[in-house]
Amino acid sequence: MAATTVGGVAAQDKPLLDMKWLTFAFMLYTVFYMWVRWYEGVYGWSAGLDSFAPEFETYWMNFLYT
Repeated sequence: MAATTVGGVAAQDKPLLDMKWLTFAFMLYTVFYMWVRWYEGVYGWSAGLDSFAPEFETYWMNFLYT
């Protein structure tokens, strides 16, 4: 169904969801998540994942602050 403008010219309805931006956002999120998983895998054993350890502030809180 096309809406008409004031001049009588038919205008096309835009879709509510733009698939290009949705795909871009999903891919960006996926790359970020893969990077965080890699970072946890590499530094999880050496820096630890305990929030009470002093290394936690150095290595992991930067993600929260970002």
